[in-house]
Amino acid sequence: MQKKIVIPFLTILLISGCAKQPDDLLYLNPSIKLPQQDMSMQPLNLTIKAVDNRQDKALSKIVRDNRLIDLTDSVDTTEFFRDTLEKQMRIRGYVTLPTANNSLTIYLDELYTNVQQGSFRYIMTTKAKIRLVAHTADGNEFTKTLSEIKRNEGVMDANKTDITTMLSTIESNLIASMANDNSIHYFLKQNAH
Repeated sequence: MQKKIVIPFLTILLISGCAKQPDDLLYLNPSIKLPQQDMSMQPLNLTIKAVDNRQDKALSKIVRDNRLIDLTDSVDTTEFFRDTLEKQMRIRGYVTLPTANNSLTIYLDELYTNVQQGSFRYIMTTKAKIRLVAHTADGNEFTKTLSEIKRNEGVMDANKTDITTMLSTIESNLIASMANDNSIHYFLKQNAH
């Protein structure tokens, strides 16, 4: 009789424990902007890579219960930017392959929200910086750097929702800048074969 009660209770307890979201993950939700399609574009093979140059992979740090907690992304941030860049380049007319003579590498140099907590107010500053580096088969190279800074103040304690909103906005802005900037596209179109 006790087994009939204990086993389902333990199962429910385990399932509810697995369903709980970890306290140190941020679930970012940036909007993805795509560029206009280039109708004059001849198909061009391109390899897209991503490199995370950040010293610390945490997106932010907050104090909770007198402990410093690292907040990290629920997905691989570098892969997210690579996938987004790949979608944008496909829309422009490129054929993305695992290996090609032409390459485009996205470097994630900075993505972090600094939280300064006071007694009654907080100040959050989010900084992000990426570099897009294009290489062509004939050895030409072009680099485009995109960066964003956003600052926000609030009353009482900053929380995960505030940090998630800031980071999602910054990522959305960077993605829009990538879509709106045509310098990499023009460079590859003129120099790649």
